[in-house]
Amino acid sequence: SLISESSQPVNIDCCKESNDATTSNSVQTLITEPSQPINEDNTTKENINEQALKEEAAIRACSNIYLEVFPFAMRIGDKLYQSMVLPNKIRKVMMDDWLTHNKYKNILKFQDVHYVANITHAFIEELYKFEDDRQKRISMMVSVKLMECFNNMVHTHITYKSEIKNGIQFKAMSHFRNRLVDQPNITYVFKEYIVPKKIWCYVYGPMYLLRFLVRLPYIIVSTSWCVQCNMDFFINYINKMMQFLDDNVDTYFSSIDFIE
Repeated sequence: SLISESSQPVNIDCCKESNDATTSNSVQTLITEPSQPINEDNTTKENINEQALKEEAAIRACSNIYLEVFPFAMRIGDKLYQSMVLPNKIRKVMMDDWLTHNKYKNILKFQDVHYVANITHAFIEELYKFEDDRQKRISMMVSVKLMECFNNMVHTHITYKSEIKNGIQFKAMSHFRNRLVDQPNITYVFKEYIVPKKIWCYVYGPMYLLRFLVRLPYIIVSTSWCVQCNMDFFINYINKMMQFLDDNVDTYFSSIDFIE
């Protein structure tokens, strides 16, 4: 209930075992058994090259079978689910969010400073103070893709159903319009890179970012969304962001206010 009220988790394990066995047997056969036995009496350079090409084709065919059975989105979603670390302090924050929502069913106040995009940018700046530029550039690209995903999924996978019934998206739009009038000179991070241009990562606060990260494995599997980067790098990025929120829990979660 804590992480799946607004969306139904996909059971990744239900078909994994049988498909793994089938794919594993295919992999073993294709890799360990030559497609054509080599004739020891006819091992000219030409024949050996031909045999090598056949073996390479067999291995590629095997790889294609694996990719068709387990698309990248399913593999990265499954691995992220298995590898995700939710530190204790933000685990409690998630539980309090769920309990408070069930009790009051109010809408959290929108943010003018600690909104999703700003928190993500602060995380990148903190993480790569002393790191090389290439790693920072990759992380910025991942951050932009996550903001795009957040903008697209916030009202289908992140907000509670009662928040949608209470018109949270319309109230968020109204808040953003008022901010444009009252604070016209705000610089919005990632703005020039996010496509399509949506406002949600600039009004929703840290609680929505936390919900998003916790539900991300289910979002990836159920929507086939994924970011094109190294799988281990992406998973490490998400876990580091979780730890960043935990380290700064007093900054982002000490005061939870609701719209009256």
